[in-house]
Formats: sequence, C-alpha cells, structure tokens
Amino acid sequence: DAGLDYSGQFGFTETSMAYPTTHMVQPKENALQCNDCHGENSRLDWQA
Repeated sequence: DAGLDYSGQFGFTETSMAYPTTHMVQPKENALQCNDCHGENSRLDWQA
C-alpha cells in the first residue's frame, strides 16, 4: 500500500514505441521456409 488515495478511475493516453530494425530478427540462416508454416506438420493449425 503506497498510502495514496485512488478514485478508481483511469484513462488511456496515446503512446508510440520504436524498435531497432534488428529487434527480434533472426540471422538469415534461421529464416523460416514455406513449409514451416504451410506444411503438413507446420506451426499453424489450419483447422482452427
């Protein structure tokens, strides 16, 4: 408890975020191929 009064009301503000172009980017050797997502044993559940 911070010992501060709180009205229970809140709001939102517009924000922006910038990521460097290398953020979460794998080396080209780790790039996915078509069958990684579209193959029979792929990452995507096409029945969902």
